[in-house]
Amino acid sequence: MRMRRIIVLATAAALLGLGLAPIAQARNANVAALQVALKAVGLYGGSVDGIRGPGTRRAVRRFQRRHRLAVDGVAGPMTRRALGRRGRPRLGSRTMRRGHRGWDVAALQFMLGRRGRPTGSIDGGFGGRTLAAVRSFQRAAGLVADGVVGPATLRALRRGRRGGGHRHGGRRRGGRIRGPVVFFRPVRAPITDGFGMRWGRMHTGIDFP
Repeated sequence: MRMRRIIVLATAAALLGLGLAPIAQARNANVAALQVALKAVGLYGGSVDGIRGPGTRRAVRRFQRRHRLAVDGVAGPMTRRALGRRGRPRLGSRTMRRGHRGWDVAALQFMLGRRGRPTGSIDGGFGGRTLAAVRSFQRAAGLVADGVVGPATLRALRRGRRGGGHRHGGRRRGGRIRGPVVFFRPVRAPITDGFGMRWGRMHTGIDFP
């Protein structure tokens, strides 16, 4: 029995080394914005999770049929144009502030939630809760906490940069916070979902694709 357990563990370790472990789907802010837009027109009933799964692709195809577009399940320029104000503006094409609405704001709300700053519902509207989340993130990232989302704030969100590392005994080296504890990756792959708050819940692990 003990030998069988050893064999099973060795096999699992070998599969991890070969990259054959179960694959976690990457999450994307633009996919989340697409899900918000499809939900607004009554074609998507799933969660806004940023994963381009079967439900999202099915909703895109239904939308494309409704608008007599090429049905490929991909939200390209024509599909986004047909979404109207919900399909624009592109993330990063303008400086976002309170009162703005659109695709880019929905993507921003998703990114803030991924960085432990949930905005409540992800609806594409830059209201009071989104403003508070932006300011909180900016303070943590060492930016001016003005609640205005320009290139610097977006860069910090995309990198997942967190401020205040020195308060925990860590030190910066090459742009990274280094601490007294060293962790080794179980697989050679990028992290798709890190530790922290996710949509009001604590994600207590680190996901690899």
